[in-house]
Amino acid sequence: MKQEHKQKRAREIVGVVVDFANLKMIESTQQVEGLFSKFASGRFKVIPPDEKHIQAYKQDQAKLRERLTLIAENPDAAKKNLSKDLKKFINEKVHASVYFEGGTIQYDYTVDGVEAALALGLAFVLDRNYKVGHLKQCANPDCGKFLPNLDIRARPRNTCNARCKAKADAYRKKLARQ
Repeated sequence: MKQEHKQKRAREIVGVVVDFANLKMIESTQQVEGLFSKFASGRFKVIPPDEKHIQAYKQDQAKLRERLTLIAENPDAAKKNLSKDLKKFINEKVHASVYFEGGTIQYDYTVDGVEAALALGLAFVLDRNYKVGHLKQCANPDCGKFLPNLDIRARPRNTCNARCKAKADAYRKKLARQ
């Protein structure tokens, strides 16, 4: 897999991970698995569509939001704190293949389930070699959505939209008056 393609694919995975984190409501296991299955080989792990497993995905989402918040607030501390867990999941759940093409050694990877895709996406955010951009959280304290800046040349956004910008500005003014 060529470097440009690797970075594009890394940005796609990060985008889907952030989409999962920003889901307002998880209604089914298929909803979640549908986000990630395009990064899988034929062996993507699908879990039963019952309430127990929907709750498991909700817990995965809450844990992901905690990790993304840490990354948005302090990427260096996040890298230090998350490295061990990410290494374990990536080693166990991400499948890599190495091949020789065009005179260079190439590699490709697939994930076998949602947990693996989440770990890989977080690793891409933390690995500066992949240049997937910056991660921020919406400045509107009532929103909390994560804002990936997947174009490293662009200036990162601080809010989701004009409504969130107005609420964030009002919140900052309120804090300044206190």
